[in-house]
Amino acid sequence: MASPNFNGFGIVLEILLTLGLVAIWNARRRSQASRGERTIDIDDEVKPAPPAPKSTAPVNSAPTVKPESHRQVFTQLQTLLVNYPSVTQAAAANPEMSAQSITPLFTPLGTLVQQWGYTTIGTPWELVAFDPQLHQPDAADITAGEAVYIRFIGYRDGDEILVPAKVSRMLPPGQGTA
Repeated sequence: MASPNFNGFGIVLEILLTLGLVAIWNARRRSQASRGERTIDIDDEVKPAPPAPKSTAPVNSAPTVKPESHRQVFTQLQTLLVNYPSVTQAAAANPEMSAQSITPLFTPLGTLVQQWGYTTIGTPWELVAFDPQLHQPDAADITAGEAVYIRFIGYRDGDEILVPAKVSRMLPPGQGTA
């Protein structure tokens, strides 16, 4: 069984990596638009491409070049990406390991989120009034204005909600009184 110190580690990592992918995708679309390239939307009709002409030229086997935005995000997250597998292995081998030893790994994520101009929705374990526009409840019967605790923060980009904060009527076991 995983240590309670690591509860949410995977969820936080998943949220932040999802934000990273969304940011890369948005940056790529903006870059294409600024160069006047047409982008394909989900609603666009897709037509099959005409067959490529036969060529006797050698096939280019050079590796595909990653967009610069990928490289920038990787540079920002390098410390976390390099250390994450080892920390995961250490946590599996030593469930009593303190989570405080891994929190410095998340510093690059906070920096990256700030550079993108994203803001957080709430803080962990904060008591707030439920707002269905900002929060994702863990129970269907939670009503607007009801007191809830933020279990996992959310993110927004200006007025756009990227990830709603996950909320509950109760704190996780051992995290205080609910």
